[in-house]
Amino acid sequence: MRFKSMLMTLCAGCFLAACAQATDLSKTVINGKVKGMDNGILNVSYVDANGYAEDTVGVHDGKFVLTLPVDFPTELTLSLSRQNYARMWAEPGVLHLMLNVDDLSNYALQGSKTDELAKEYGQQVAAELKQIENMAAQMQNREITNEERQLLLTQYVPLNDTVSARGLRFVESHPDSYFSASLLWKAWWSTEPMPVSEAQYYLNLFSTEISTKSPYLRRMCADVEGEIHGKPGQKAPDFSTTDIHGNPFQLSSLFGEQYVILDFWASWCVPCRALSPHLKELYEKYHDKGLAVVCVADNDSMKDKWKKAIADDGLEEFIHVLRGHKGMRYFFNVETDISNKYGVHSIPTTFLIDKEGMVIGRYGDGESHEAMDAKLKEVFGF
Repeated sequence: MRFKSMLMTLCAGCFLAACAQATDLSKTVINGKVKGMDNGILNVSYVDANGYAEDTVGVHDGKFVLTLPVDFPTELTLSLSRQNYARMWAEPGVLHLMLNVDDLSNYALQGSKTDELAKEYGQQVAAELKQIENMAAQMQNREITNEERQLLLTQYVPLNDTVSARGLRFVESHPDSYFSASLLWKAWWSTEPMPVSEAQYYLNLFSTEISTKSPYLRRMCADVEGEIHGKPGQKAPDFSTTDIHGNPFQLSSLFGEQYVILDFWASWCVPCRALSPHLKELYEKYHDKGLAVVCVADNDSMKDKWKKAIADDGLEEFIHVLRGHKGMRYFFNVETDISNKYGVHSIPTTFLIDKEGMVIGRYGDGESHEAMDAKLKEVFGF
């Protein structure tokens, strides 16, 4: 009897260990089958902690095993072409997926409560989303006139706002879901800008775990912080980087001695380049009185064009740095993104910072650049 009892205890221990392995929540494992495909390749895209990741998975004898190195629910797309794809919400653990090669969108996923919730919401907005998709396709048609495109836009914007509003109501009723975090993110980036106070209200609905793990919420928190600190009356966010000559540069090294024009631009931005001659005039007028110009370029992937534009426009006297944007693969990792620190979403955008390091003017997507001239005249007395 004692031996039998010990054997049962050992078996129970083995069973518990096996269960622990099967419910490993440090990654997402999808056991898939593709009806109608013996062997082939599926394209894979998903959101991880850093950004938008891409991969492939091989199908052998109609089966595949896909492992995602994410420990939170994430939106996953499996595709054979732009027209034939399945978009779903995977979550940590072991999931089972059934696909049909002729129509991947008609999938069956077992084990993901997040996907069930996403489908529930999708049914609520299916009609509106279909209209939005059709209007977007029409607006991209080069054969329509500007008047027709503008008419479509007047219909598109309120419909998009309606979907965003419905998504926010869904967020309020389901604040314990990573899918809701993605809805809030989409509303934040919708046609109508969301006020910071409203964004903070919705962010506060989520648990600490989701706020910490969801890349959407982490990025949104960083965006909100940039919106706040990039306004006049705030301490200018400091940053350290490398200038165009490869030398270390820190913005705060200028504080205490100089006023700073902080200009966000890019070599490919026509209005930005048009502003350059005037920045030169301001620099020549006020540099001896204590004015520095720091130019932050959105040219991280086009460094040669950045350097050429500086030379062509004769801007060598300014301090030049790159924005620090790492691309879509690191879209949610914005620690080095200077534009994000200041809440800059369009260029040219220019800031005026006083000697104490306080933002005293925001121009371009704030006041007009002519207002900066008046402010500098007020500061320097001429």
